[in-house]
Amino acid sequence: TDLFYAIRHSQLTMLRRTSQLGTPCLSRTSELDNASVSSHSSTSWCVTSSSVIDSNARMLAAKSLLDAVHANKYDKVERLLKKPGVDPNVPFPLEGGSSAIVVASSNGNKPMVELLLRHNADTSSRGPEGQTALHEASISNRVDIIELLLLHKANPATVDDAGHTPLWYAACGKETNNSFEALLSAATVDIDGLLDDKLPSPLWAAAATGREDRASALLEQGADFNRQDKKERTLLHRTNWPIAAPLTKLLLQHGANPWARDFPDKRLPLHRAAEQGRIDIAAMLLGKMVEQQECSKTDASNVRDSHGVTPLMCAALQGSLPLVLYLVREWDAVFDLQDDVGNDAFYCACAEGHIRVASFLLGLGADINRGNNRGNTPLHVAAVKGQEAMVKFLLRLGANTE
Repeated sequence: TDLFYAIRHSQLTMLRRTSQLGTPCLSRTSELDNASVSSHSSTSWCVTSSSVIDSNARMLAAKSLLDAVHANKYDKVERLLKKPGVDPNVPFPLEGGSSAIVVASSNGNKPMVELLLRHNADTSSRGPEGQTALHEASISNRVDIIELLLLHKANPATVDDAGHTPLWYAACGKETNNSFEALLSAATVDIDGLLDDKLPSPLWAAAATGREDRASALLEQGADFNRQDKKERTLLHRTNWPIAAPLTKLLLQHGANPWARDFPDKRLPLHRAAEQGRIDIAAMLLGKMVEQQECSKTDASNVRDSHGVTPLMCAALQGSLPLVLYLVREWDAVFDLQDDVGNDAFYCACAEGHIRVASFLLGLGADINRGNNRGNTPLHVAAVKGQEAMVKFLLRLGANTE
C-alpha cells in the first residue's frame, strides 16, 4: 500500500508539471484523485501524460526551428532538422501560425528555403494572413525563390486572406518584370484570382500602378477585361489613372464593354471620362459604343445615369470647353436636356463658375433665367456657391434677379 501511494504521488506530480507547459490537466488530476486503483486508470493516465509531453515537445521544437530560421542561422536549422521528431511544417502559434518555409521566403533566404524543401517543407503552408512562401517571394520580387518554389510544385493560383494570388503582388510590384513574367508563365496560374475590395485582379493591380506592359501581357493571356470592383466599376471607368488613355485603347481592342454601368449612380465610362475632361478617352469610348450597340451618335452621347445626368453635363461641371464643343459638334449632344432635378448643362457650368462654357451654351440657345424643379435659376446657384465672376457675368447679360 505504501508503494502504491508513492507511485501515485509521483504520477500526479509529473502530470502537474506537464500541465504547466501549456496543456490543461486539472480534470484528469481530479479523476486520478477520486478513481479507484485499477490497471485501466493507470493505462489512461500514461496515454494522457505521454500526449501532453509529445505536444509540448513538438511546440518547443517548432519554436526553436522558427527562431533559427528568423535569425538566418543555417547551420543551426540544419542540425535541428536532423533531430528525430523535428517537423519543418509544424507552425508555432505565437508566430501567427507561420511555418518555417514562409518565414524563410519572407526573409529572402534562398539557401534556407532550399534546405527546408530538402526536408519536405510544405509549399502550401501559410502565414498569419494566409500568404504562402510563393506570396512572400512575389511581394519581395525574389524571382530566384519563385522559380525554386514553382519547381517544387508551389501553387501560383493560391489566394491569401485578401483574395490575392502571388501574380497579383507581382503585377503591382515596383521592381523589374522578372517575378511577374515567371508567375505569368506558370501553367496553373489563375490570371484573375479572387475579388478584393479595391483592386479585384492582377490586371487591376497592374493598371493602378501604371504598368501598361504588364496589363498588356495579362490581357494577352486572357485576363477578364470586364472584371468589376465592389462598386461595379470596370477598368474603363478608371479614367483618372495615369495610364487611362493607353489602357482604354488596350481594353477596347480586347473587347471591353463601354456600356458597363457602375453602382449606385449607373454611370458609364463616358460619364467618368467627361468628369475628367478627357476628350481623348471620350472619343475612343463613343466610337466603340456606336460600334457595339449599332446606335446613333445622339443615343451614345446623351446616355443618362440613374439621376438623368448626361456626359455633356459632366463636361460642363468640369469646365472642359474642348470636350463640350466636341460632344455638341461631333456627337450631337443635346445641350438643353435636363436631369431628374431639372438642371441642364448651362446650369452645371454656372454652378462651378465656368464662364467660357456658359457663354458657349448661351450661344446655342440656353435659357439664362430657366429655373430647375426647385425654382433655382443659374443666377441663384452661382450666388449660393460664391461664384462672383459668374454672378457678374449673368447680371451683365440681363439675368432676372427676382
